[in-house]
Amino acid sequence: MKRVSLFLSFFILLTAFKCDNEPYEGDFFAEENTISCETASQDIITTATNFDSATEDNYTELCTAYVEALENQITACGDADGSLKSTIDALGDCTYVSPNGNFQVDFDGQTFIADLASATINNEVINITGQSGTNGETVSLTLFEIIPGTYQLGVISNMNEPNSATYIQESGSSNTWESVTNFIDSQGEITVTEIDEANATISGTFHFTGHNPNSSTKEFTNGSFTNIPYTRLPDNYENEFFAKVDGVEYVETLIQGFRNNFGMIGFDARRNDEIISLVMDSNITAGTYTFASPLPNLPNGTYSLSDTDYHIAKGTLTITLHDVFKRILMGTFEFTAEPFLTGVGTYEITEGSFCVTYFN
Repeated sequence: MKRVSLFLSFFILLTAFKCDNEPYEGDFFAEENTISCETASQDIITTATNFDSATEDNYTELCTAYVEALENQITACGDADGSLKSTIDALGDCTYVSPNGNFQVDFDGQTFIADLASATINNEVINITGQSGTNGETVSLTLFEIIPGTYQLGVISNMNEPNSATYIQESGSSNTWESVTNFIDSQGEITVTEIDEANATISGTFHFTGHNPNSSTKEFTNGSFTNIPYTRLPDNYENEFFAKVDGVEYVETLIQGFRNNFGMIGFDARRNDEIISLVMDSNITAGTYTFASPLPNLPNGTYSLSDTDYHIAKGTLTITLHDVFKRILMGTFEFTAEPFLTGVGTYEITEGSFCVTYFN
């Protein structure tokens, strides 16, 4: 909304000059209902001020009123330097764009609109993810190209890896559809229209045919991602971990990530026999979760001083990044480690943070 404020003072000066000099006289205002330059100038101030405080609910309404006032200003007072027309063009069709970007796609007669969307870019891969609701419903796009252009989905184009799109109906379920069949026939395409380095956002469109393990298909159309914020990742990663146990730094000697055959991923931060361990669903996406220990409930957190002194987590886990192709987890956590089975005592695990890789 800042751009509206920047234009306000300019409009006041511009319209005051034109009105004081009364450049339009004679028959120009003879027609009934024609707005005078003075009235148009006042409307600009009013509508611009209203639009500057617009919310998602009234954005389109206030934007449309502002555009109409700009058009009236051009008719009544002129637009010598073209700045008013440029403002109208920048506002487009007055569709609200979230500060976190818009990610949506049509399927099954409805429109999937992401509540949360994010992206990562490294020297080889673009990953874009949109998540809706609290059950892990997710659409993700993976592109083995890092420049704007149109790319086919489901075919091997680079590094023996196929560009792909995936829909997950809910976290941990088998209700998934992916744009891959034989790695030869295209199942759709992604068009990256812009990678805005200055604002760290990415925009584009997509469509694809999703294939389910049960051999069913689903058509995804009119997909778009607009101004999705991205994180540019370094080429190489080193596992990082930090936590305090009862206020004292836990200095690990080994960080070991893993992925098992039960749809779980996670890592252990070990200090001899002492272990802080986090386990989560392999489809986990960015968000904040409550630990649901013990296993098989997820996400799961544990703190063990030995094989016989075992504690489960009561607290929260926040995932800030899950790159499923680079197998990277980033996030924070804190929990109370309560005794379980033969465990003794209670411990406070605080200031937890991690950036780790896991393997199959």
